[in-house]
Amino acid sequence: MENYLLFILTAMLIIIMPGPGFALVTKNTISHGKNGGIKTVLGTISGMMIHTIMATLGLSAILMKFAMLFTFIKYAGAFYLIYLAVKSIKSALHKKEDMSGSV
Repeated sequence: MENYLLFILTAMLIIIMPGPGFALVTKNTISHGKNGGIKTVLGTISGMMIHTIMATLGLSAILMKFAMLFTFIKYAGAFYLIYLAVKSIKSALHKKEDMSGSV
């Protein structure tokens, strides 16, 4: 019984704590307004739904069985994150140039 109560308390604390999704939604709402926040929420929820459906269908087990496919998906995700980082840096540099040119 003591372990059960400790588990419930720990689970509730984890549920209450904001995560990276909350930080992203907050950032995009501040940067891009209400519509940016709503789009971010929809994207985050869509990703969670896809992940849940894949786990439910057992696709995680299939990916673990076929290591090559899992490795390909990992690298594709890494390259996509690098692409987003480069795009973000270019955008920031472009904005910085625009701001210095308008003074």
